[in-house]
Formats: sequence, structure tokens, C-alpha cells
Amino acid sequence: MAPARWDGMDEESLEALLFPPPTAELAARRPVPDWRQVHRDIKRRRHVTLRLVWLEWRADNPDGWGYSQFCWHYNRWSAAQDVVMRLSYGAGERMFVDFSGDKAPYVVPDSGEVADAEVFVAVLGASGMLYACATRGQDIDSWVGAHIGAWAAFEGVSEVCVPDNLKAGVTKACWYDPELNPTYAELAVHYNTVVLPTRTAKPRDKAAVEAGVLSVERWCSPPCATGA
Repeated sequence: MAPARWDGMDEESLEALLFPPPTAELAARRPVPDWRQVHRDIKRRRHVTLRLVWLEWRADNPDGWGYSQFCWHYNRWSAAQDVVMRLSYGAGERMFVDFSGDKAPYVVPDSGEVADAEVFVAVLGASGMLYACATRGQDIDSWVGAHIGAWAAFEGVSEVCVPDNLKAGVTKACWYDPELNPTYAELAVHYNTVVLPTRTAKPRDKAAVEAGVLSVERWCSPPCATGA
């Protein structure tokens, strides 16, 4: 029997054989993704997840990282790009509300016509508990009714309600002195809560509901309901 190729090797030589140092050839076979492009795809393209980006990248780079390694390297890169303060909220303190960008089709019972419903999303700041419902539109009646439905589902009213500057709820957008729709303001007084709209063009002010909206858009199939 011919001697094995590692016979007579010391530990260092054997380790070098089993774990060779990275080379240019190895780097070419295990390319590094363009993390900036990955980040842009996730942030700007609707319904795009990190797993979907990895699948597209892996199709072009079959010898590239597996999904877990891809996520680890991306998170490591992302953490070094932008430093933001993590916000924490007490239980029952804030409820973030918004309408989803996607609409849900439903069948009108009387005519059989297919119409598009808006999708209202509410998220509790402390627990991340999510509520979603379809409404006929973004009018004040739908807006107020969706709030009442959310509070009923949560079995309580938050101390503060944080909406986007939707016209049905906020007549004049202002961080220091917003002007609310009279019906919306009366709703807040009746339920003993405070409405604090976000700043315009500041999505991080309502990051919780932004994440909730994405969850609804990605995981909830469009309902085909009789208009209620």
C-alpha cells in the first residue's frame, strides 16, 4: 500500500494542507456582493427581501456564500453604515398607524364589480402587535372606524397615537403644532388619547408601522371579501 501523502508531515504542514490560505483564485470563486446595491434593492424595491436578493445573487454566483453567511456579512456591513438611536416604548404607550401602499380587491355584492379596498395597519410600539383591516377608502369615516377596530382588537387604547400626515386625519402637518381633522380630534378626546403626527418625509418616526406594512404586504394574501 502506498504511503498516504500526509505521512511524515508535522502539524503545521498538515494544517497548511487542510486549510490553505485564501488566494486570488479562491476570491474569484467566492465573490463578495455589492452590499450598497443589495441595500438599495431592499429599501427601494417593493416586496424585496434579503432572501430574494440572495437567491438572485446565488443564481449568478453558484459557489458564493450560503444564505446564513450572506445575512451575517450583510448585517455586519449594514451595522457600520448608519448609526441610529434605537427607540423604546412602554407598554400601551404608542400605537403607530398608516395605510398600506398595496390595495386589496373585493367583490361588491350588489353589482359583482371588483373594487379596490385600502388596507389600514396599526402596530403597538412596545410589543409590535399588529392589526390590519380593509376599508373602503382613506376618507375620515374609514380612518376613524379603523382606529376603533384596532383599539377593540388590542383591548385597550394607547396613550399616544402616531399617524402619518394623511389628509383625512391631519389638516395641517406640523411637528410642533399640527392641525387635526375635527372628527379625528374629537375621536382622540373621546378615547382619551393624544394624536402626535410624524414629521413629513421622516419614515423613521414611524418605523414600527413601516415594518408592519411590509409584513402585511408580503404575507397577507389580498382578500376577496364581500364589501362590509
